[in-house]
Parts: sequence; structure tokens; C-alpha cells
Amino acid sequence: MNAQDNNNEPTDSGRLGQFAVALCLIVVLLVGGAYWSAFTWGKGGRGSFSPETLQCRGRYEWNIPYTEFVIYREEYKYYTLDLVQYLIDTGYWTPADTENPTWLHCHRWKAHISGGETMIFRALSRNGEALIAWTKANPKMAKVVWPIALRLLRSSPDDAHDKVPTLLFHAQYATSIDELRELCEQDHINLD
Repeated sequence: MNAQDNNNEPTDSGRLGQFAVALCLIVVLLVGGAYWSAFTWGKGGRGSFSPETLQCRGRYEWNIPYTEFVIYREEYKYYTLDLVQYLIDTGYWTPADTENPTWLHCHRWKAHISGGETMIFRALSRNGEALIAWTKANPKMAKVVWPIALRLLRSSPDDAHDKVPTLLFHAQYATSIDELRELCEQDHINLD
């Protein structure tokens, strides 16, 4: 080897610099890829319902797909479901004044996952029009059912996800309050 060949070989500090540049490039590509995948495939959202305020809140979020690692989360947006607004307007339900409302998890969705609604959300949102029509057609039964549904939502939020949709289902098919009481007792729902 001659002296010229030795000058072309990288020094230890040169090798370290090349390694640092390569490592930085890999990190930038990984972080960039994570953000790109989150904004391309990781869009999702979550929502909840407060039995005290009678409002829903929902927000979009972007996760790295197939993980729970959140890249970006929007502020909550508040809204009222049509059925709930109808129940407030007709006097069946009244919002409670509270500083720290309870929030029942109602739905969650992601671009790569289907489903994610709870039965309570499905009953209050997707079945809302049918329940408004039922309420108008059955005012005596509605006068009994809606206060019980709200009491269940407020007193036992953990049980409400099962009991309120079941109560509403039975109410739509019961022909009398006594029949409703009997159906609900079979499902351990106390109407008193």
C-alpha cells in the first residue's frame, strides 16, 4: 500500500460520523413513517355520554395503527342526541347541575377496526327515531319508562349499559306496565 491509499480510508471519527448520520436518518424515517401511518390508517375516535348533563362528547384521535400509541388527539366536541333532546324538551328527562359529571363510555372506532358501540349508545342514537315514535304512541308507558331509564343511568352506570337497553326493548313490546314489570324482573331490573 502506498501513502495515497491510507488517506482514503475513513478514520474512527469519520466512521462514527457516518454511523451517526445513518442512525439519525433511520430515526427520522421511523418517526416520519409512524406519523404517516397514523394519519393515513390510524384515524379513530371515541365518545361518551353523561347521564347528569345529558350530553355526549366525542373526539377524533390518530394512533399508530394496531397500537394504543396516540399521535394526536382533538379536543372534545359536545352535542346532544336527538332522542335525548326530545326527552328534555318533553319533560321526561332533566339535566342535573354538576361540576364533575360521570361519563359513560359509549363508542370507539378506528379505521382498521369495525364496531365499537355499546348497547346504550346504540339504543339512544341509532334507535332514537323509533324510540321517539314509540314515546309519542305510548305516553302512559313512556311516563313510567323514561324516568326509570334515567335513574338507572345515574344510579348504576356500570349496570346501565345492559339494563337500560333491555328496559327499552321490553317497553317497546310490553302491552301494559304490569307486563313490563314482569319482563324486567326476569332480567333483574327493578322498576321501583
